[in-house]
Amino acid sequence: MLNKANAQAKSKRKLRKLSVHVVEVPPQAEEAMVRKLSRHPHIAFAELDEQIAPSETPNDPRYSSQWHLPKMAAPSAWPTGDGTGITVAVLDTGVNGNHGDLFGRVLIGRNVVSDNTDVTDNHGHGTKVSGVIAAKTGNGIGVASVAPGAQILPIKISNASDCV
Repeated sequence: MLNKANAQAKSKRKLRKLSVHVVEVPPQAEEAMVRKLSRHPHIAFAELDEQIAPSETPNDPRYSSQWHLPKMAAPSAWPTGDGTGITVAVLDTGVNGNHGDLFGRVLIGRNVVSDNTDVTDNHGHGTKVSGVIAAKTGNGIGVASVAPGAQILPIKISNASDCV
């Protein structure tokens, strides 16, 4: 792969399980080498080796039981997009807009059963779903969420308190 034209590049090691080669080049040649290697028909990708700041672990007490967030890589995505500017409609049993993790994130919604704006959650399920989506993260209470900057638009589609 490396020939005389690439004499400034040195193969340092191979990550066998990933089938990745680590190549060292002078700092001033890094970006040009990435471009050159990226055009090579037998190379799947080339990228700069950069340090990435570790993602912070939220201080929410129930975060440690939220296995789905690390599995989805949510913590590493939060710095680049936390849902700010996004509204998510939750069609469920209502939402408790005064919940500590949701306060200030819940918009005026609609109760389609009673044809009014009372979206009081008389079951709790809609509040839990809303928390998974948009709970305040890193506030030291409750849970973390997928999109902590998002807002919730509650649409209450059931007045039953015994939903399963």
